[in-house]
Amino acid sequence: MSNVTVFQQDLPDFLKNTEVDELTKALAGGTQNRRISIRGGRFRLVINGEEVSKTDKPELDVVVAAGRKENSRIFYAKAYNPKDITPPDCWSDDGITPHSKAENRQADSCANCPQNIAGSGSNGTRACRYQKRLAVVLANDPANGLFQLTLPSQSIFAKGDMDSMGFDQYAKYIAGNGKNINMVVTRMSFDGDSDVPVLKFRAVGYVNREQYESAVEGGKSPEAQRMLSSTVAQIDNVKTFPKAAPVPAPAAQPEEPVKRPSKKTEPVDIAEKKRDLSAVLDAWGDDN
Repeated sequence: MSNVTVFQQDLPDFLKNTEVDELTKALAGGTQNRRISIRGGRFRLVINGEEVSKTDKPELDVVVAAGRKENSRIFYAKAYNPKDITPPDCWSDDGITPHSKAENRQADSCANCPQNIAGSGSNGTRACRYQKRLAVVLANDPANGLFQLTLPSQSIFAKGDMDSMGFDQYAKYIAGNGKNINMVVTRMSFDGDSDVPVLKFRAVGYVNREQYESAVEGGKSPEAQRMLSSTVAQIDNVKTFPKAAPVPAPAAQPEEPVKRPSKKTEPVDIAEKKRDLSAVLDAWGDDN
């Protein structure tokens, strides 16, 4: 019997509703840090910084288990490269105060930060970007646990119709209908009119019992809180790069000896003056 065949069987009743224990996690190499990436307009599952799968489908169904009420902020001094995840220079979990662990804090508060001024970024944008952090479960595999999902600003604030909304609009729509967001399956899809990956959201149905229980329990877990309080670099376990050692100052060079101007002497006509060689040398060496 192959590994695949084993896990395709129905789980015995006495093994249901169990979670991966610490022993298995330890033997598997520790905690699995999982997130959903939208790099390149594709849904990608990333575990411990390594992409393990991606889909060609432009849609992905999830159930939102938890989310930060506040929008986070993130700033990179260098151009952001989604293919090379590095720690941000500065970030804020709550969008109000820079994180204490940020190595290159730009200000004492986000409101007074020079990177929060229109025009500090490219094309009149702000260099410090908004983000929304969520913890979700996959609708087609809710028992697989939580994944972090970090939404860029355009996916948060975009406006649309009832079938295609930015996340803020979508959350208000769900609440306006008297429902909790973990009661519905949320379909995420890429905005085909955008040059950069932008997600739109809509509800496609109510959750089943397994989806609901996974979302509710997952949303209460410490794992969810960790996802809501971690940057992508932290989830991927990217270590902060050590600061470059200061370049030593070049060794002092000895000063060039100052050449004292020779005393100007009259040309010596040896033949005429009949001076011997010692007299000529005395004349050229005279410093008085």
